[in-house]
Amino acid sequence: MSDFRDTLAAGRRLAVLRLVKVEDGCSDKVLHVAIREFGFSRAALSEVKADIEWLGERGLVNVDRIDTLPGVMLIARITDRGRDAAAGRGDPIEGLERPE
Repeated sequence: MSDFRDTLAAGRRLAVLRLVKVEDGCSDKVLHVAIREFGFSRAALSEVKADIEWLGERGLVNVDRIDTLPGVMLIARITDRGRDAAAGRGDPIEGLERPE
């Protein structure tokens, strides 16, 4: 079952990265709504936040954190490496679906 979850997470991360490429400076909540429209209807906000952090750890996005009353809001900004990965350029990144 974890193979399926890993594949699903890799596809969701690519979708998040592509959304950030189109609309740089997206908040986690905007990405959550958009990713559900992309077919990841069961994605939780916590998963989208984890995906943003994951992408940030790999240098694909820069992550800004804004303290809010209910918690921390994440803002994702695309990097050059992220643009390349979203377009399928460069070496494959384990955990990120490779675009066709």
